Amino acid sequence: MALARAAHLESAAGNVHLLGGLETGGPVLLGPGGAGRQGQDQGHADGESDADHVFLQGGMGPASRDIRIPEHSHSRASEFQAKRSIPCSRTQLLVDWAPPLNNHSAMSSITAFMIVKNEETLLPRCLESLRGVADELAILDTGSTDGTVAVVERETAAGHFRRVQLGHHQFRDFGSARQANLDLVQTEWALWMDADEMLSPSLRALLLAMKRDGRLEQHAGWEIHRANRVLGRVMKSRKLAGNYVLRLFRADQGRLSKSLVHEGIIMGKGATVGHIDQPLMHDTMPAWRPYLRKVSMYTTLDVANPDDKRFNPLHMLITGPHTFFKDYVLRGGLRDGWPGFVWCFTSAWTCVQRDAKRFRRDWLKKGGAENP
Repeated sequence: MALARAAHLESAAGNVHLLGGLETGGPVLLGPGGAGRQGQDQGHADGESDADHVFLQGGMGPASRDIRIPEHSHSRASEFQAKRSIPCSRTQLLVDWAPPLNNHSAMSSITAFMIVKNEETLLPRCLESLRGVADELAILDTGSTDGTVAVVERETAAGHFRRVQLGHHQFRDFGSARQANLDLVQTEWALWMDADEMLSPSLRALLLAMKRDGRLEQHAGWEIHRANRVLGRVMKSRKLAGNYVLRLFRADQGRLSKSLVHEGIIMGKGATVGHIDQPLMHDTMPAWRPYLRKVSMYTTLDVANPDDKRFNPLHMLITGPHTFFKDYVLRGGLRDGWPGFVWCFTSAWTCVQRDAKRFRRDWLKKGGAENP
């Protein structure tokens, strides 16, 4: 298991973060005024400062490049420290560089953490809604091939957040990826976000007020009302309209469940949870075809769960019609018009697809047992 090697920079520059990479062999440098780049050594860079810049020799792939990060106009602490090392073979963030923080600011701070993959379209809106509410960001990329990383770099350069951590993670399942993401949080409070979510104006105002007047401390965790949008429409059916999710919690009292998919936060013994009615906006299904790709991934992880049920042919025959009737008629999906119909049909199709994958899984297991 690889460990990061720390570099010591003598400079008056602002908040700079050196993020290392195991598999690509290069650190990423992030900080207000500078974009992230990969360096030459695993978790290590040689630095020197002059009057205007912190200079680091870096490289991206075969072509080497220099990274210049302008200093802030105001003087900051001259000594940078390695805050923590993450000895995880699947997570490429190794070192987080930041100036020391006093205990008061750390105790009152929130880190928004999220895992992302190919979210260049929705991520800017999510990050914009977090400005002023979240003090820090911890983002774990699981293999983006679009401009997602560039979006994070631009947000870092804009300086809206005190610290931005960007890591790269080899995805196996949602539970372990989300826990690796949570492990990066260094503030007292953690706010779980997804790129297809955003804080509503009323939720932003409430969270800011709760931070200021101390109401945040009344509970160890907070369930937030999530308003789900399907094809642009905020859903009113019972299945989606009354959805509360535990998303804001003390980082030292919450952990992720070990679920492969549909993971959740498990709070420590004796922890109390409050409720927030102001909505967290969630674009559940911005478009149908991309959502089908998500469904395929979710159902594959569902049947890979060791505790998943065995294939039942009778269940496969009735699950589709039963699910559609339950969601569309009994739970009020018909009130949501065409988006409601599409959502209920897709939910029914998801159940059928899951059973089909159970059949294939059990058939392969049986064949393997008969032909060792």
